[in-house]
Amino acid sequence: MQILKKLFVLLLTVIFLSMALLTAAHGKPPKKKLSAEGNLSIISGSHVDIRVFNSVSPGFSPSSSGGPVCDWDIYSADDFLVGVWQYNFDSGSESSESDIALALGNENRFELNDGYEARLYSETGRWWIKDCPGVDFEIVPEGEPVSVPGLLAQAVDEIRPGVPGVRSDPEGFAKLVNAPTILSIDSGYWVSRSKTVTAGRVSVTAVLDPYKSVWDSGEPDAEKVVCSGPGKAFVDRTNWEKYPCKHIYKSVPPIGEYYTMTTSAVFEVTATSNTPETMGPYEDLVIETTEQVEVSEIQALVTGG
Repeated sequence: MQILKKLFVLLLTVIFLSMALLTAAHGKPPKKKLSAEGNLSIISGSHVDIRVFNSVSPGFSPSSSGGPVCDWDIYSADDFLVGVWQYNFDSGSESSESDIALALGNENRFELNDGYEARLYSETGRWWIKDCPGVDFEIVPEGEPVSVPGLLAQAVDEIRPGVPGVRSDPEGFAKLVNAPTILSIDSGYWVSRSKTVTAGRVSVTAVLDPYKSVWDSGEPDAEKVVCSGPGKAFVDRTNWEKYPCKHIYKSVPPIGEYYTMTTSAVFEVTATSNTPETMGPYEDLVIETTEQVEVSEIQALVTGG
């Protein structure tokens, strides 16, 4: 049994190394970007269902395992150097296969796709093969496994700001047709945010940097206003032309109705990790808020001479 098990592990290693070389020969597909438009639940790979049901405690020794007599061997002594990937080839038939695979080397041999769902890391970096009489062998992590996308989503979620505070001047009054409406986001909102999340020996740092604001006035056929910053709040008796973010309404909504203005704060998402994984590029994080805007026009009275 021991010899057969070692031969099986060796065969797996050869198979997956061959797959890796074949992938390298044909070129890797573009990396998937993380997507987060105000909602981090759609970060790619962040909610992978890690199918590892058993684990052993950090510092585990086979001699102290207790229970039935089982053979224990190291599967990966350091998952930073020998990658451990979860794969799921779901063909919708009985031939579907889901398991753990090794990737030799300190780089991403497999890409996140419909087959390879996540590169996993145990708390200590070690993974074991547990082989007990009469049952299939198991791949067992030493400590609970985690993935980098999952930790990244957690980090971003912890620093994700709420909706921005916005102003459309003149504030507290109806906006006038053919007069400028000055647009701005609270300057206190417009700051860089960072967070580091650690699990076992794996750490991921996420950084959110706001870099542009986008304003949809709600006026039909009007172009969006795109600004390279948060804009500036209007100051009385200053020249409106010096304000970078503004919109001029050309029409009024139907009587008794309002335009819905949508303001978007756009953040660049970057990340670093102590793992060998390549981080990024990621899609922007976009956080939106809306307000109802009253628009009117000055009625001129013309009289004959």
